[in-house]
Parts: sequence; C-alpha cells; structure tokens
Amino acid sequence: MKQNIKYHTKHYGILFAVIIIPLSILYILTGYYYKHKESVLIQSAYSVCSESALFSQNTVKINGIIHNEIPHPYGTILFSAEYNGRKAFLVSMPVTSIYGIYSALFLYEKTKGGIFCGLMGMENNEKPPEYYGITPEIIAIHSKKIEKLLSKETYTHEK
Repeated sequence: MKQNIKYHTKHYGILFAVIIIPLSILYILTGYYYKHKESVLIQSAYSVCSESALFSQNTVKINGIIHNEIPHPYGTILFSAEYNGRKAFLVSMPVTSIYGIYSALFLYEKTKGGIFCGLMGMENNEKPPEYYGITPEIIAIHSKKIEKLLSKETYTHEK
C-alpha cells in the first residue's frame, strides 16, 4: 500500500509540475509583455509628435494610455495628454490606404478638434502620407470620427 501511494504521489507531482510551472511562466511573461507594450506605444507616439510640424513650437506631454470602455474601432489606442497646458488626447487609429493599413496618430483638443500628426511606426520618415496612399480625404474622415467620439461629454474624462 505504501509503495502504491509513493508511486501515485510521485506521478501526480510530476504531472502538477509539468502543467503548473509552464502556466506560471506564461502568466509572468504575459504581464511583462503588456507593461513593455505600453511603454513602446508611448515612446512611438512621442517620436511621431517630435517629428510633426504641428508640434514645432508647441509641446505635448503624454500622461499614459487610457483603458476604458469607449466604443472605438478595433486597434484604436487613446492616450491622455496635455497640449500647451490644456487637456488633450492623442488617438492612434488604424487607417486604411490603397497599400494597406497604417496606424495614424491624431491629436484631439477641444478647441482645435482632431488634427493629424503622423504615422506611427514610420519614424524618421520624410515622406508625406500621400506616399502611402493616405489621402487628405481619408485623414478628414478619421478626424471627424475622432471629433464625434471624443466631443461627447461622457468621454472627456478619464476613468
């Protein structure tokens, strides 16, 4: 009987280790990935802002990513920011062009509305958005979407 208990204890222990240890490692790595992902997105938004002509004399300060239930298109990221000391939002939104989908960064400030800043992931790029098939009409459509989404009273505060 003792031999049987030792045998089953050993095998259940091995099975437990084989299942729990990899799941624990996966859980830890997933948490690290999401923390690192946010810092990379904020850094990318800063680099687009630093290259944009919109911010040549004006400064923008990114406070962080807003995680709430704003009904927005899939892949849209909302950043809390300050523009010239006033509360603003930076919105990274997927924009479809004739060559594919790009992440465009827009600034939303209550008095100015939605303004196109540049393309994320295209740092140190001298080419205009038209080179990538993103026309002024596409930019205007997305600017209006952002204005409509963020101009509502319920979405102008952070949760």
